[in-house]
Amino acid sequence: GAILVGPRQGRFAKNSKIVKQNAVFQVLGTLLLWFGWYGFNCGSTNGLGGKLSNAAAKIGVATTVSAAVSGTTTILLNFFLDRKFDPGVVCNGILAGLVSITGACAVVQPYSAFVIGVIGAHVYYFSSKMLVSLKIDDVVDASPVHMCCGIWGTLAAALFCDPETYRDSHKDVTNPQNGYGLFYDGEKGGKLFAANLILLITTISYVTAIAFPVFFTLKMLRLLRINNIEETKGQDKVHHGGTAYENAAAGSNNSSMKDKN
Repeated sequence: GAILVGPRQGRFAKNSKIVKQNAVFQVLGTLLLWFGWYGFNCGSTNGLGGKLSNAAAKIGVATTVSAAVSGTTTILLNFFLDRKFDPGVVCNGILAGLVSITGACAVVQPYSAFVIGVIGAHVYYFSSKMLVSLKIDDVVDASPVHMCCGIWGTLAAALFCDPETYRDSHKDVTNPQNGYGLFYDGEKGGKLFAANLILLITTISYVTAIAFPVFFTLKMLRLLRINNIEETKGQDKVHHGGTAYENAAAGSNNSSMKDKN
């Protein structure tokens, strides 16, 4: 989608200065997402009776560990490689940890969640850099966070699946062959890894086959993005009668002054 839409005006120009929006709201939204993620992950047990209560508790721990360590790792990557602390990058690092652990949260030990979160941070950070180098303008880094870390999370479940944790989180387990990650049993885990890899290939192929024709058709009909005038002025101003942020208003005023001069 981002490839067909194309980059924003001036996104990859030299000394590009695209105005960022409210960082406070971004952090608040990330914290709300993090909180809601517990309902998403822990609630997936579909019950709190018997051993499911222990499973939900362990899922909560795994979710917390992965998100926290991924956010912290991203802070360090951002500082040592870019020499700055970007709150947007840190927020996405937290989300990367949440996405990375979601597929495996019910079947891994907390120490595995730590490793998954660390790797998830690297997957997000470097895939985001790769998109920039390819001049693909993913405005909110949705692909690095959700697609790339989602791929990693699917593979991580097949690598770190712990048999004991698997049995605790699944009722009526009758097949002792199930629940082994690749790092716990090469043969049994290899089958799980192969199955998850096939799942990824199938899902990516299906989504591409469905989404690409839709986006391409919209692009041909010139319905995929707004025109240059609306993009320059901003949709808040064009369609809603004003700007959403003071810095955006100041930028618009400065542009107007330059045009007059």
